[in-house]
Amino acid sequence: MLKVFLFGLLLALAPIILNFATRRAYPIPPAGGSAIVISGASTGIGYDAAVHLADDFVVFAGVRKEKDAEALRALGKPTLVPVLLDVAKQESVDEAYEKITADVKKRGIPIWAIVNNAGIMTGSTVEFHDVAKMKEIYEVNVWGVLRLTQKFLPLIRAQSGRIIQISSIVGFLTIPRASAYSSSKHALESLSDALRMELDKFNVSVTVVQPGAVKSAIFDKSKEATKTKLAEDPRELEVYGLPANRENNSIVEAAATPECTTRAIRHALMAEYPKTREVVANINGVPAIVSYYLKLTLPDRLLDQLLLSAFT
Repeated sequence: MLKVFLFGLLLALAPIILNFATRRAYPIPPAGGSAIVISGASTGIGYDAAVHLADDFVVFAGVRKEKDAEALRALGKPTLVPVLLDVAKQESVDEAYEKITADVKKRGIPIWAIVNNAGIMTGSTVEFHDVAKMKEIYEVNVWGVLRLTQKFLPLIRAQSGRIIQISSIVGFLTIPRASAYSSSKHALESLSDALRMELDKFNVSVTVVQPGAVKSAIFDKSKEATKTKLAEDPRELEVYGLPANRENNSIVEAAATPECTTRAIRHALMAEYPKTREVVANINGVPAIVSYYLKLTLPDRLLDQLLLSAFT
């Protein structure tokens, strides 16, 4: 019996041991100061990260609206520099790049990292998801990441800097009525894996942060978008009905503060041994890391029933 227990314990600890044994040291930020670029910094995860990381870096905080830029300027942090940036538009990325590179040249500091945080979300079934709306999600969540990464990568590669991708637990655990958002995050995960391997010889670290529920305006925006969609096209309601938990705000109410994601981003930016992935926050008060192990261990059909009971 003891042998069985020890064997089971070894199997459980093996991933942790192997992860520690294969960790890799990367260059840390230069002592003379450096800059980072964060997309989607107007609210939530991006806003919190931009404000607090300005204590360690010159932060170029990408926002789409001038009023959001003004709100950041009002904080009075000279190292927090708002920049108009819409990752869904190549010309906006190009303009932001020109402004940022001109600024760092004046300051005499390099660009150390980008944090791809900008993202949008809406809910619908696969059968009735508007294709144009799904393309909008991919335009930001996938192509936007690609645009910003391609633009700044030569500068980051030259510094052996860092790339941080803000994904989600739905990047490995798909939930019903969230096919567009989930699949876009799955794409981001794969894109990040390829990037990590391609940049291996350049000593550029790529970290994927996978939050559960984090307090952010994205939930309200998604809820309104879904409500509008259902009003415009009632067919989904006729076939699938309303989700039983539509008016249940327990997941949002139990959501973690963005402090947890900022902490993970800071570690990914500054640690000598950055992680390749980090699951943070919670779902309905349960640590999000639990969902990762459920995905690894449970059969699909059993996991399906758990997710259906939780999200429909």
